[in-house]
Amino acid sequence: DDFTKGKTYYYKVRGVKEIDGNLYYTKWSNKVWRSIKEGEASVNPAISGIEETTVSVKSVRVKLPNGKKGIKLIWEKSPGYKVDYFEIFRSKKANSGYGKTPYAKTSDGKKHTYLNSKGLASGHTYYYKVRGVREIDGVKYYTEWSNKAKRSV
Repeated sequence: DDFTKGKTYYYKVRGVKEIDGNLYYTKWSNKVWRSIKEGEASVNPAISGIEETTVSVKSVRVKLPNGKKGIKLIWEKSPGYKVDYFEIFRSKKANSGYGKTPYAKTSDGKKHTYLNSKGLASGHTYYYKVRGVREIDGVKYYTEWSNKAKRSV
């Protein structure tokens, strides 16, 4: 296909499987977009964006570190994709209160731990979730959320 330079193209993808004549679909991917710049070759504009949105953060584990006051989070990222950094969200409620701004961010995508040692109140339970962030041409692409992990202080 030929793409018009300067025009923005939007894409979403989903999987489909036919079983006994019935079609079953996966959830839609995140919407990705790409503009073809002047002088750029006409290539599929969605490939890099879709690859970046399919990565996920695997389960998050929390533990109380030995000899230190705090809650330590440890997580894994699905292999084969680059993440620039991770965002950590915290709440005192299991299903709300995380806000839109991350509680903390890692310095890079290679760091898979975070020690929360400030702002903790004894007797409270804290819930955490993590997501990876990849920035391409100034646009942020997010991984799926990790599972929620909780710890009481």
